[in-house]
Amino acid sequence: DVRASMFIEGGNLGCTQLGRIEYANKGGHINADFVDNSAGVICSDLEVNIKIALVSVIKEKGIPLEGRNDMLSSMVDEVAFKVLNDHNKIETKALLLEVMQAKDHLEQHHRLLISLEKSGLLNRSIEFLPTDEEMAKMLLGLDPPQLSVLMSYARTNIKNEIINSNLPEKDFLSHNYLLNYFPKRIVSEFKEYIFKHQLRREIISTCIANDVVNRMGCIFINNLVENTGIKVHEATSIYVVVSYLYNLDAFWKEVDKLDGVVEVDTYLAVVRNIQKFVGRVSFWLVKNFGKFGFAELTEIMKFRDTIKTLDKNLVDILDERLLKVYNHDLLKLNISKSLAKRVANLSVLTYTLDIILISEKTSLPVLDVGKIYFELKLLLKFDLIMEAALQVKSHSSYWDRSVISDALDDLSDYHYNLTIKVIISSHKVNPVKVWINHQKRHIEHHNSLLNEMITSKLDLSRLIFIIRRVKSLLYKENV
Repeated sequence: DVRASMFIEGGNLGCTQLGRIEYANKGGHINADFVDNSAGVICSDLEVNIKIALVSVIKEKGIPLEGRNDMLSSMVDEVAFKVLNDHNKIETKALLLEVMQAKDHLEQHHRLLISLEKSGLLNRSIEFLPTDEEMAKMLLGLDPPQLSVLMSYARTNIKNEIINSNLPEKDFLSHNYLLNYFPKRIVSEFKEYIFKHQLRREIISTCIANDVVNRMGCIFINNLVENTGIKVHEATSIYVVVSYLYNLDAFWKEVDKLDGVVEVDTYLAVVRNIQKFVGRVSFWLVKNFGKFGFAELTEIMKFRDTIKTLDKNLVDILDERLLKVYNHDLLKLNISKSLAKRVANLSVLTYTLDIILISEKTSLPVLDVGKIYFELKLLLKFDLIMEAALQVKSHSSYWDRSVISDALDDLSDYHYNLTIKVIISSHKVNPVKVWINHQKRHIEHHNSLLNEMITSKLDLSRLIFIIRRVKSLLYKENV
């Protein structure tokens, strides 16, 4: 009966959740009511938390109530900006991106539903979310009202797990999340009172949960947990570390400026590039966390400056042919040159932690290691293998995708160990050239097999076979 193409804000309040779902299934544009009307709740929470922080200030500094009220009035514009831009707008865009990928993420959304239900947090029937049987029949994925609910529960689950861990006690989180939550005036004048805030842990946990879901989507943490066996708060700490190492907060703020400036597909492409990058680095950290330990995040933080060095010198460490691919990626993005450069850099920065560890292990300067690492990558056509793997992965089942992910993980290990072997065996003099001279026959055989497989119809078994062949190069004696 409704002829409007869209329901928003106040109008949304007049619908039931079942009505929203029916309307969305018939092509109408509608979110859950708590998404459209979240600004009021967020504003109220922020106001209360500011007032709590000021209670101690008033007592200890003798500030009169009128003075407090004047201070609150002076922060009105900034609070409004924070509510709309740092929360409401970003959360709405996060939902839009989730909706755009609903069909592709149907299986992962289903797994998240099951996980939340098993934890006792979610009751699907109460929230009008589909049963397993209904999910199995779906073709287009969950609709916006349903995804609104799923994202809300994902945030709540992450927040609860963080609160029950020691993550909020990390000092750098107080600066990265707690201080950024409050208006600048109260931070500059009363920072010490914010650090003693009665709800400090809750604020930090909420901010982190919002950040990870808004930026990475609702399935990211669950995927990391399911595929690695770590706990939710550990997966979240990994995200926080990656965000810090690569200064992603500043990166995201640049991406936010694209809103209304570029086509939605361009915006989605940029966001997906960042999300894939964060995913790859996160899995790397989980795999290698034994070298550091979750309790010693500062051990990983020390790499930040070295990563900056690699970031600034990427062009110098790339082979000429890889440089052409890099420049081609730059031109594909219809965005500013500076932002396009940052996005294109991600495809290379994925490997920085491996390069840094190899540098530490071999005592070779990090930029020299980078050159060797990418020379081997090009020589053995690892990019072709990865592209082929992604093609096979795109039409595979959940478990086959997991097998492919593990195989690519193995390929990364082989690349890492092969780089070390090449550096050590050559005594650091023209290492790749020396290794090629000794292994020419094996390299030619590897590339011949790879070319044959790429030109034919590639399947999972062939993909696993060629990756295992890379492993054999680690044990080939000089010939």
